[in-house]
Amino acid sequence: MEIAPDEPRLASLNSNNVLQTISPALLDARQLAGQGDTSGALAVYRSLFNGCQPPDSLANEYYLIIAGDRSLLPQAAQALEQRTNLQPEDAQTRLALGKVLTHQEATRRDGITILSAMADANPDADRLWRQALLWMAAQEGDSSLYQDYQARHPTDTGVMEYFRKNVGGDAKGEGFSTAEQR
Repeated sequence: MEIAPDEPRLASLNSNNVLQTISPALLDARQLAGQGDTSGALAVYRSLFNGCQPPDSLANEYYLIIAGDRSLLPQAAQALEQRTNLQPEDAQTRLALGKVLTHQEATRRDGITILSAMADANPDADRLWRQALLWMAAQEGDSSLYQDYQARHPTDTGVMEYFRKNVGGDAKGEGFSTAEQR
C-alpha cells in the first residue's frame, strides 16, 4: 500500500513522532509558562518546532502561551480563529479562541459571545464567561450580556451587581462632570 506524500494523516504521524522526542523540552516549556515566564516558554516552544507551525496536538496550548505576550496576542487570536474556521467542531479550539479574545477590551465582547454559547456544555467556558464579564468596562448596551449570564446563574448576583455599579458609575461621573461645568 502506498501513501500519498500530501496525505494529511502523514503530517499528524510526523507530529506525534516529533512529540515523543521533545517531551523533556515540552515539560520545560510548560513549567516556564506556569511560572509566568512567557518569553522563556516561547523560546523553548519555538526551538521545539524549529520555526514551523506547532503540531495540531500542541497548537491551542502554544497559541494560549503566545497570547500571554501582549504584543503577540493579535497573532494568537488570528491563528486560533483560522483553526476554528478549519475545524468548527473543535470545542477546545473555540474555547481557546474565546479565552484569548477576552484578554483585550476591544475583543472581549466577541470572546464573551463564544464562551456564553459554550457554557451549557463546558464548565471552563462558563467560568471564563463570568470572569470576562467582570473584566469588561460595562456599558449600557451590554445589558443583554449580563442578563444572559444572570438567567443562567440566578443565584450569582455579583455579576449583575458589577454591571449596575459600573454603568451607574459612568452615568454618575458624567452627571458630576456636567454639574462642575455649570
